[in-house]
Amino acid sequence: RPGRDVWAEIWPEIGPQVDAVLSGKGGVWAVNRLVPISRNGRELEDVYWTYSYNPIHDESAAGSIGGVLVVCDDTTEHVLEARRRETLAAIKDRLSDISDPALICLEASRVLGEALGTARVGYGLLDAKTRSIAVEGAWSASGYPEVRGTYAFSDYGDHIDELLRGVSVVNEDVEKDARTRDAIAAFQALGIASHVDIPIVENGRVVASMFVHGRTAHRWTPGEVA
Repeated sequence: RPGRDVWAEIWPEIGPQVDAVLSGKGGVWAVNRLVPISRNGRELEDVYWTYSYNPIHDESAAGSIGGVLVVCDDTTEHVLEARRRETLAAIKDRLSDISDPALICLEASRVLGEALGTARVGYGLLDAKTRSIAVEGAWSASGYPEVRGTYAFSDYGDHIDELLRGVSVVNEDVEKDARTRDAIAAFQALGIASHVDIPIVENGRVVASMFVHGRTAHRWTPGEVA
């Protein structure tokens, strides 16, 4: 089948590279390059590759090149692990001279948000009795509203009870997820299309949550959640 049909979502990226090899311009080499692809019937996901395209010589073919040899390796976990190490180092460096707890949360959120390229990262105190979360501070990317304040669980769907049980909540699309699709207006008001909520446990009790808000529907990888 034609390459542009088999690899439709990445053909604008790789098509010119294949053409360059076939036209005799030599091989192509890339290291840890982001080339999003669709896998397992899902929407596009970010995948990093190290790959080479090299000519297969054939004297009987036009231009003496009969094809392209593709050698590739999915390096996504390697890239994300390196990013995690860099992020931890950046957090340590950024927080070394800060003693105020609120500023510590804000700066840690900023580093994490910038590393993930997401819309917002923040920290909120959970109150199981009033069923609310009090967000004292959060980092938001340019163009996204601030979220400081107290929010009722009931306005944001059915996933909060999972969080209170100490279960991390991963939501790829708030409009399609059964836990949140009936609360779309509340999410849209804050510019949230996807999110991850990680419970923070002290003395066996969930007391807070670290949250990450996505700009668009997004398949959160295990590396991103980690």
